[in-house]
Amino acid sequence: MKHAMHDWRGADGKPDVHKMLEFIEQQDRSSLLDVFGWAVFFIWVGVAWLLEFSLGWAIVGTGILLLLLQGLRAALHVHVDVFWVIAAIALVVGGFWELWEVAIPLAPRGGNEEARAEAIETHNAKVARTRAPVATGRPRVRQRPLPKHPPAPARRPRPHAGSAGPRCSSGSSKSMHSAAPAAAPACA
Repeated sequence: MKHAMHDWRGADGKPDVHKMLEFIEQQDRSSLLDVFGWAVFFIWVGVAWLLEFSLGWAIVGTGILLLLLQGLRAALHVHVDVFWVIAAIALVVGGFWELWEVAIPLAPRGGNEEARAEAIETHNAKVARTRAPVATGRPRVRQRPLPKHPPAPARRPRPHAGSAGPRCSSGSSKSMHSAAPAAAPACA
């Protein structure tokens, strides 16, 4: 918009009303063409859906619609969007690609599950052949699989919180860990 303000000035540096009005009319035509393009697009999608056109014809029709809209913009001296021209050409090419059923699909196809399963099996067979082991003349050594978890180390049972240690089996109440220095256990 700032660039346009410089273009609106006349030779004397004052704003030129005629240039402003021309810019506003061009913007009005551009927005009118945008609204017209969207309306025709949704009408086309509805017609293609109700008449059950194939995907290829729907894509070709959308591409032609975009090309016509950009041509109309050029005829009315409104800015032509190069992106939409390229997108329209890509849609027309893609639509004919789909109609001619080129071996390399442009988009994923649905509906034919048997052919899809067969293609997957063929692909997996090719991959298996390319990954087959090469014969080297020596016997293949089979490795034992590693255990999932190493065995846990054996643990000793811990004494209860109130006991001083293991008790004698003779029924003596004296502990093996008594306070007496180097005394033999009473149960021995």
